[in-house]
Amino acid sequence: YYLAVATPKVRPVNTQGREFWYNDPGSLAIANGKLYWSDPSDGAIRRASLSNGSIDPAFTVAAVPAPYPGQIQGTAEILTPPIAVYDNGASRFMLWNSSLYAQEKMRRADADAGVFAIQDVVVSPPVPSVGISSVTGMAVDAPNARYFWSRATATSGGVLNFGNVDGSSSQTLIASGVAPRDLAVDSANQRIYWTDTTNSRVQRCNIDGQPVVIETLATGVSAGGIAVDSAAGKVYWSIPASGTIQRSNLDGSSPETFKSGLPVTATSYYPADLAVSGSTLYYADVVNNRILSMATTSLEPASSVFVALGSPVGDRTTDTPSRLDSLSSWQSNGVVGAGLAYQVRLTGASAYNPQAMVARDNLIKVAMV
Repeated sequence: YYLAVATPKVRPVNTQGREFWYNDPGSLAIANGKLYWSDPSDGAIRRASLSNGSIDPAFTVAAVPAPYPGQIQGTAEILTPPIAVYDNGASRFMLWNSSLYAQEKMRRADADAGVFAIQDVVVSPPVPSVGISSVTGMAVDAPNARYFWSRATATSGGVLNFGNVDGSSSQTLIASGVAPRDLAVDSANQRIYWTDTTNSRVQRCNIDGQPVVIETLATGVSAGGIAVDSAAGKVYWSIPASGTIQRSNLDGSSPETFKSGLPVTATSYYPADLAVSGSTLYYADVVNNRILSMATTSLEPASSVFVALGSPVGDRTTDTPSRLDSLSSWQSNGVVGAGLAYQVRLTGASAYNPQAMVARDNLIKVAMV
């Protein structure tokens, strides 16, 4: 007797083998004493008070992804990880990207309005040279009412765009030669920083209207998330594959390991985003679905759980070590002749396969769920 079909902890995947949604939390942003983060697994943006960690009601901005491929159809837009928050003191709203197959939208909403109204900022493709497909990062230059977004491209590796927060004047800042993964704006010094996982480097350029000059701050680092502390003159970047956070001066000098021993995730889908407020750095722990906080005043600081998110919506625990894509094949989970147990408990269908089967001798179906 053996279990014919089951799957490990999984997500729906599309025809390209990419996940329909990402781990929670996806991206971090700070505004008006609140830490914001995206929860792609349930199509929501959440926020919590920096002073006490109390969590506000969720803002639903997209659909909850379906439990297995083929169910995401029609108008079910999916939230992608990058978010940003614009706050100039007089007005404040969230920016995010939603995706429905080839159609992507940059959207916004006032988080503090009496009526939560979602508006389109940019709909792909707005013009041939400025698209929003495959968005990888977002950041805001609040004093100048601008926002920036990066996206992956098949030809140049990546593009860095910007526009006014009302959606007007969308332009390309850098059209080729870069592959931004995550973004952070230093408004005080009019520079934007980004991680480049593809080329293992951290870079920045000016955004002051002068000819763009790209500077490389670090090489040989498969960095994910990034955050800038303008007041302290530091830039931080996470390296998810090694569970570390590094930092340097804003110009890349004096690099050092700020924090090690963090949970490790090898996939570049999860950037392990960062955000900084005052003397506290926040870290998106996508392995354990929580946000950690730590002081920036010393190296190797102790970390504490700022908020714990729980398992992503729709995530399933492992049924068995095997995984098959259909019921058209068999897989034995025991050693031939080892005397498998006569009783097998079926815990239910998996998230990827709607059916699971116990079979005997490759011929007889004993039970199916």
